[in-house]
Amino acid sequence: MAELGSSIQLIVEQKQADVDRRRAAVPLDALKRQIAEKARPRHVINELRWSTRPALFAEVQRDMPNGSARYSAVTQAMLCIQTGVNGLIVSTDDLLLYGHLSDLAALAGRVDVPLIQYDLFVDTYQVFEARALGADALNLTVRLLDDDQLREMLSLTQRLRMVAFLEVYSPFDLARAVRLAPRVVAFNSVDPFEGTVDFSLLMNWLDVLPGTTRAVSLHGIHTIEQLSNLLSWGVSGYGVSGQLLMSEAGAQVWQLEAEPRGQKDEVL
Repeated sequence: MAELGSSIQLIVEQKQADVDRRRAAVPLDALKRQIAEKARPRHVINELRWSTRPALFAEVQRDMPNGSARYSAVTQAMLCIQTGVNGLIVSTDDLLLYGHLSDLAALAGRVDVPLIQYDLFVDTYQVFEARALGADALNLTVRLLDDDQLREMLSLTQRLRMVAFLEVYSPFDLARAVRLAPRVVAFNSVDPFEGTVDFSLLMNWLDVLPGTTRAVSLHGIHTIEQLSNLLSWGVSGYGVSGQLLMSEAGAQVWQLEAEPRGQKDEVL
């Protein structure tokens, strides 16, 4: 793993401190008891087995400090489900992404579509916590974990019958992810650590994935033009801002979705 920059290291340390406080309040054994009472996770992979179109996931999060979001995360989610999305990407990180774990918990008992928890995962406790709260899948940010951590957290996610989206920002991240033969690699075009938006990794490196690995695009889709470009690259699924789906342009999203993209022969 490349050495983390000082700002990223600070974020990791803050996140670890938050996790340690939650672990003290709710011990791991308590989470395991909650998990034992849960129904099996919903089948996220089934949503990515596409023939004519990729899966569409609505990205929902709480109101931002500048007031740009019009709805709460839960309200966004319920409205987006009415449009027919394949699942929800729910931000639960409150350091960078204006999310909260309570949003995931509130949605878990109210929706029938898969829930993908989006957070900064730095500790295996969070993986147990995700399943206890009702997540069906989660992202593992390759940049934040060394090889042993990444392998351990991927294995644990699979043992809990969830799906891990290995999240990559660079060719180096991608090379590390591919070595683990993941079911899903998530190309994130918005780097929250650097504050940049860049689709070039997805556009130029998609072909290096093995045939059994699905490619998903996360974040960065806020306009119809961006979505049109993305759909031409052959992803299996993608996230779109819930705000875009609920805007007047939302109908154009589904119009693009309806256009055939070709066939994929292999299935997982």
